[in-house]
Order: sequence, then structure tokens, then C-alpha cells
Amino acid sequence: MLWVGAAAALGFEAERVLPVLKRVAVRAPHNTQILQALARACETMGDKAEARAYYNRIILVSEFPEERLWAQKQADGRLQ
Repeated sequence: MLWVGAAAALGFEAERVLPVLKRVAVRAPHNTQILQALARACETMGDKAEARAYYNRIILVSEFPEERLWAQKQADGRLQ
């Protein structure tokens, strides 16, 4: 996650970050921070369907109601 934060701060393109995030998500499939980063990268690239899928995964795996609600709002509002 440190690398992802640094990449975002430095303005790395989503195309470069996405493959790394996908590999990390395989190792930590319930890490909602990684899923959020994946969703944002997909949104940046214009892939709304894939971004929505990552938000839906957050809804399924998060143990925090606030985080699930946030993900639902993102999937419903930003990706229409």
C-alpha cells in the first residue's frame, strides 16, 4: 500500500499501477484499501464496469458498515 500511495502522489498513470494492484489483490483479496485503489484506477481508465465490480467486492468483504455504505454510494452514484 505504501507503493500505491507513493505512485498516486507522484502521478503514475493508472495503466502502470493497475497490473501491480491486481497482483497484490490476489495475495490480499479482502484488503479494502487495495480494492479502493483498484476501483479508482479502473475509473481513471474509463472502465466503469470493472470499477463497479471492485466497489461491490468491498461491499461483500468489508466488516465496517460505513465502508460498505461508502462503496455502495460510489458504485451507484459515480458509475452511472
